[in-house]
Parts: sequence; C-alpha cells; structure tokens
Amino acid sequence: MDGLTAVLEDRPAGNSVMLTEVRTRIPRHASSHRVAEVLADLDLLEDDSASAIRSWIEARTGELPAGFAGDVRAWLLVLLDGDGRAKPRSRTCLYVYFGCVRPLLENWATTCGHLREITVADVTAALSPLRGWQRRNAIAALRSLFRFAKKRGLIFANPTTRLKADDIPRSLLPMTDAEVLAVQRVAVTPGQRLIVALAAVHAARATAIRHLTLDDLDLPNRRIAIAGHTQRLGELPHQTLLAWLAQRRTAWPRTPNR
Repeated sequence: MDGLTAVLEDRPAGNSVMLTEVRTRIPRHASSHRVAEVLADLDLLEDDSASAIRSWIEARTGELPAGFAGDVRAWLLVLLDGDGRAKPRSRTCLYVYFGCVRPLLENWATTCGHLREITVADVTAALSPLRGWQRRNAIAALRSLFRFAKKRGLIFANPTTRLKADDIPRSLLPMTDAEVLAVQRVAVTPGQRLIVALAAVHAARATAIRHLTLDDLDLPNRRIAIAGHTQRLGELPHQTLLAWLAQRRTAWPRTPNR
C-alpha cells in the first residue's frame, strides 16, 4: 500500500505509471516488483525500461568518435534486441561490453577513422597492458563487436578471430577468524549467520547450502552431510544451526518442509 500510494497519489484516474518511476519512487521497505505486478493487473503499468536503455545507448555512443559511433550503436542494439541467431543480452552485459571497448576505440580514433582500419597488431597492443578479468572481459567484448561488424559487412577482416582469453586461476584461501567475525557482524539473521558459518568453516558452496534438509543433520553426534559428504560440525556452524532451527520452529511450528 505504501508503494502504491507513492506512485498513485495525486495522479489523475486512469493515467499509467512508468516502470522506471516505480523503481525509483518506491520506498525502501516496499517491493517495487510487487507494486509493478499490481499495477500491471490493473492495466496501469507502462514498461518504459526498454526506452531508458535505448536512451543510454544513444547518449553513450554519441560521445564516441564519429567514425565509430554508428557501428557501435548498431552493435549494442543487436545485443539488446537479439537477432535471428542470438538471444538478447542483459543490460549488465551491455554496460560491461561498452565499458571495455570505449577506451580502446577512443585510443584507436587518434590514428584510425573506422573499425575496418583496426588490425591484429592494434588489438594486441591495446590488450597487452590488461590482466585478469579486465583482459578477459575486453577480449569477449571485442570479439562480439568485430563478429557483428564482419557479419554486417562493415569490416573486411576480423582482427579478433584468433584471439583467446586465458583461463584465470582461482585461489581459494580459508577465511581467518577476524574475517569470519567481520562477516558475521553484517549477517544479522540466524539464516544469514548459518550460511556464513557453513561457507566459512565447511567451504560449503551455494548450491550445496540450498539443498540441505533436516535429513542431512545428525545433531546428537554433531554431524552434517554437505553435498553427500558427512563431516563433523564445527563449533560456529553448530551454534548458528541451533539458532536457525529455533527460529524455524517458532516461525513455522507445523511445517512439513524438510
């Protein structure tokens, strides 16, 4: 009701509410998703989010050098809408891809006037200072851009054809006691504290935690089965588990959910 009041108060009867307005004006304690559902059921919601991302594309590509702006704009619109062979990409993908290629294009614009003038040497030189995920994301964005340009006949040869992103080694280190306590201060509910404890002490992954049931617990012997592996419960997970089960019994005393 608070969310509906925020967007409908002082609005003439029958006037639609823009989705972007719902997302920006709803109070923090209200659910913008739920308010949007109710407005849609009442035929009072107009989804203008697509036009917002299109405006963003127009504004950002308009800041690029003239020789690149049109091609990059067409590329982003295909990512947004999809085509016969590719599904639409998320807005986050558009933001990341454009953020990766923009500085490279601006640098190339000092010597080149169009995508077709970019060579393999130019791409290699632009990527050489990048490392880790920054390099990997830049390679993915450039491959997407030049594949689109080649498909549309905007370039003669694709300079990213043989470009490969190296695998990034992942280093998983155990959390220190201080780090565990710091995270625990942020996690305030029993459920959140239990998740933190299982992840920090038992290295339980998100999927394994979501699939845990009461049948995986052996409280008298302080044992727990995580992803099919039975292990002894640490002191911190044991205490947080008892706190969560106590809250569970209070909130849903007769639930059959395991």
